[in-house]
Amino acid sequence: MKRWIFLGATIGAVLAIMGVIYRTQTPMPKREEKNQLYVKAENIIVLAGPINDTSVGLVLAQINQLRLGGHKYALLVIDSPGGNVISGNMLINVMRSTPMTIDTYCAAMCFSMAAFIFEEGKTRYMAPSSILMFHPARVGLNGNMEDVQELLTTFKNMLEDLFTKVLQKVPQNKQEKFLASRYREIYLLPKEAKELNLMDKETVLFADE
Repeated sequence: MKRWIFLGATIGAVLAIMGVIYRTQTPMPKREEKNQLYVKAENIIVLAGPINDTSVGLVLAQINQLRLGGHKYALLVIDSPGGNVISGNMLINVMRSTPMTIDTYCAAMCFSMAAFIFEEGKTRYMAPSSILMFHPARVGLNGNMEDVQELLTTFKNMLEDLFTKVLQKVPQNKQEKFLASRYREIYLLPKEAKELNLMDKETVLFADE
């Protein structure tokens, strides 16, 4: 018997996913059928809304809970306009170091820092009509000149590392388009992101019981 579940609501605030829960005895945490992705609900982690210490802290707690529970896999579902670079980088460092396999799924929008987090997925899935957005670095800082300059240097180095790692994924003959994000915002639908090797598969997500 099929049951419909709704997880969330509005874009940029609370994630919206409509999935079908199947009663199944498969031991696998995920399976794929054509353009559909089925993941056990217990293996889904949601990052919705602005990226900050609170939202990232919740995600890290869920990753740790799954790891301690013996799970080897998680799907990070993202719907975010971006946010704090330091908080986002903390999540990226955990994704790179954890022994778990973490895939990413762009449910609606992965803008700014959220796009860099999305790129850390082992397999990067995008929902139809979802959007990735990259843009030039932006910071807002207060303080004396010396402190601000030091912070700017730190942020620049951090963002340059993230940018370089993403650029390495883009085919050389396509890099010019991605390099434009240093000077202006670029928006990528699944087909365009695929051409730049910034996503792996366009699919619809369902939650398995």
